[in-house]
Amino acid sequence: MRKRDSWWTMAHANALKLAIARHGTQAQLLEKIDLTRSSLIEILAARSTPKRETLDQICAAIGIDVDDLLAIPTEEIEDTVSAPDEMPPIPGAVLIQEISLAYGLGATFVDGMEIAETARYFPADWVRRYTSSPPSQLRFAPGKGNSMSPTIDDGDIMLVDLAETSPSFADLIWVCAIGEMGMVKRLATRADGTIVIKSDNPSVRDDYAADGEIHIVGRVVAVIKRT
Repeated sequence: MRKRDSWWTMAHANALKLAIARHGTQAQLLEKIDLTRSSLIEILAARSTPKRETLDQICAAIGIDVDDLLAIPTEEIEDTVSAPDEMPPIPGAVLIQEISLAYGLGATFVDGMEIAETARYFPADWVRRYTSSPPSQLRFAPGKGNSMSPTIDDGDIMLVDLAETSPSFADLIWVCAIGEMGMVKRLATRADGTIVIKSDNPSVRDDYAADGEIHIVGRVVAVIKRT
């Protein structure tokens, strides 16, 4: 798992995400600065620590002062971003943010991916059946497409663990990207190191990638089937 500098926290990432949303969209921001969408996504998920000059670029583009952003107390940021408008519907529920996946259940372009502002409560006991990661490292996302059917169908809800990025695929289901192409697929490694990209839909053929070509966003640890 990649380490990041301690000063750039999820709270700072959330504050920056809100500031961007107040001044437009992530796509509009990227038109003004020298940064790739995948790099912005990593920064806003607190999986990558931005350089000071990158933060200066972003803040200048959206009209805020970078020092003001970094000076906000962590507790204030977390209260502003994470506090729901109402109490949890059941005791012990945890709030998990949505990630609006450009990653369909087949391959789609990462360029269309946005980190959504919506969040849902999930029963803590149910979440803990599948992962021990904290809610800040979890996202939910609706499935799109049918290449992973019947395991994941269009409209099903996926629980994605961003803390799991280990290349020990073991034929599990991952949210991943090759270059600017994103997907939700099973991944397995052959003896020669080639990564097999597999769909559960038998009508979709396997694809292949060399070791190092795939960027892992997180693992799909649970699926809520659409009723």
